[in-house]
Order: sequence, then C-alpha cells, then structure tokens
Amino acid sequence: MHEEALKLSDEELVERLVSVRGIGAWTVEMFLIFRLGRPDVLPIHDLGVKKGWSVAYGKKHMPKPKELLEFGRALAALPHCRKLVHVARFRTRRL
Repeated sequence: MHEEALKLSDEELVERLVSVRGIGAWTVEMFLIFRLGRPDVLPIHDLGVKKGWSVAYGKKHMPKPKELLEFGRALAALPHCRKLVHVARFRTRRL
C-alpha cells in the first residue's frame, strides 16, 4: 500500500481512503503528512489548526474546512507555510 500511495496525488488518496468505512478526512491528512512525508498538506479538518487560525487572526469562530482551504491556497505561495501552522497549533495548547 505504501509504495502505491507514494505514486498517487493527494486528491486521489483522499478519494480512495475516505471511501473505506471508518477512515475520515482527518485521518487521511495525518497519513499524508506523517507517513508519506508530504509537508505541504494543510490539515483543514484538524481542531488544533482551526483553533490556531482563530487565535492567530482574532476570530471568534473556528473556520470551516473550505475557509481554511482557501486560506491555505493563499499561504502556499509563501515560504515556510508549515511553520505557521505549527506555531498556531502550539499557541492553542497553552490556552
């Protein structure tokens, strides 16, 4: 499975894996990041990322996945995007 997964795009993997009962989008995002080493994946379903975004941008609401996806696309052009996500996640642990 691992070697086959390396050949597929993120979108193809999400489509295939979420079709398996019990595997959701968050699980696939973590698989892409930590098992396949794809650091450019923004885990838009992760509670820590959502809370971090709210804190970092002074919002009272947590963003919906679609809102984070649009935000992530804008960040993709910037260097060190992943560092921003990790900083946001770290800050929420202290609240």
